[in-house]
Amino acid sequence: MKTPNLKLEILDKDLQEKKLGEFLVSINKDSARSFNRLSKLIKDIHQQTFTTAVKAVNRIATIRNFLIGFYIVEYEQKVKIKQIMVKNF
Repeated sequence: MKTPNLKLEILDKDLQEKKLGEFLVSINKDSARSFNRLSKLIKDIHQQTFTTAVKAVNRIATIRNFLIGFYIVEYEQKVKIKQIMVKNF
């Protein structure tokens, strides 16, 4: 009686190994898909944040340039006023 049980155990073990192999293949496929999704997510986040950062830097540079221009104009006007005052007196 032990011989038939042994054959069933061997068949069950082969079936289990086959199912395990199929399971591992499916995990690898899912992992590849998951990795591709992860890669795409990281790429999308990078592009969005990089674009936002560039826009922020452009805004700050514009404000900086405006302020520099403002101070230059203010300085030039003060110099002209002083020159006019010196000529008049």
